[in-house]
Amino acid sequence: MSAMPIRRDETDRDIGVSEHPTPKRVGVPVRPSRRAGFREAECRMRGIGSRGFTLIELMIAMTIGVFLLGTLALVLSNNSRTRYEIEKSIGQIQNARYAMQMITDDLSNAGFYGEALIPAGAALPSLCPTAANLDAARSHPVQGADNIAAVPQACTAIGAVLIGNDLLAVRRTSTCAVDDPDCDAFVEGLPHLQQPACASDCLDPPNCSPWIATNRAALTARVRSCTAGAHAPIYRLYSRLYYLAPSNRPNDGIPTLKRAELTAAGYTVTPIAEGIEHLHFEYGIDNDGGGEPDEYLEEIVDPGNWQDVVAVRVHLLVRNATPTHGHLDDRTYHLGQEVVEAPGDAYKRQAYSTTVRLNNVAGRREDMR
Repeated sequence: MSAMPIRRDETDRDIGVSEHPTPKRVGVPVRPSRRAGFREAECRMRGIGSRGFTLIELMIAMTIGVFLLGTLALVLSNNSRTRYEIEKSIGQIQNARYAMQMITDDLSNAGFYGEALIPAGAALPSLCPTAANLDAARSHPVQGADNIAAVPQACTAIGAVLIGNDLLAVRRTSTCAVDDPDCDAFVEGLPHLQQPACASDCLDPPNCSPWIATNRAALTARVRSCTAGAHAPIYRLYSRLYYLAPSNRPNDGIPTLKRAELTAAGYTVTPIAEGIEHLHFEYGIDNDGGGEPDEYLEEIVDPGNWQDVVAVRVHLLVRNATPTHGHLDDRTYHLGQEVVEAPGDAYKRQAYSTTVRLNNVAGRREDMR
């Protein structure tokens, strides 16, 4: 049996060949699809493949940076200004505390003369006694002048004073004897006090006043046993004056608390604290001898009342060393019975006050009751 011939079209269907194959075009460029074009445009919009910023972007970034830096600089400036004001306030407080401590320490020891007593019945001495009349001035451990208009005549060596303020004179000895541990040695030329305990050494019996001299060879008073060479204790004798000066250094315009102290060369001035603008004292008077103040006077008219002072109120008005920009001080300050008006400047001020008991005066009065 002979084989049947196979038709071409049937063979093509069997092997999956299309009846109408797509003819190939030769030499005709292929156009990109519309989807590929969109993808390329999207990539350009997203910046894919870009290298840098445009001028507008740089300007915006610089503007933002300037605002950030300006804000930071403002914060740093405010912090620096605040820190500077705090430092000035701390300086003011330190000056006030130191000034108050110096005055109160002297006042609490006023009238201490070692083994010697406070003499009574003497006339009112000078605010700045010399070494020759210092013994008579011991009768007034505390003495002052209120609202001065000029330098007291006996105190011209202290220089210029800030008028309208008070002066305070304090007399006492050192709280430890010469050559004792932690005590100053004898200084030739400075006044010292020695109280004789041996009866034969008293120069004015029965009072037996203390010896006062500026050279050690003259202070040979003995102890109670009268043993030769056994000398009674020797104390340094102080006469000090507290006051305000219009400046610390020449023409610097900074009001300063100063202390003048009697030395071999007269009164020597020592600056205590700057910025002390007003100094005022009130004196507690013991009228009945009980050792407690019965009234406080800012000015003592009767000279006899000075020996009845058993307490002192100390008032200070202190300002910063430099003014504060934008600050105006037009307040009223009450320093005890005295009222002080601020001048309306840019200085910050603070008032300080304390009360000091004169232990060596008040204590003896209590013991006598």
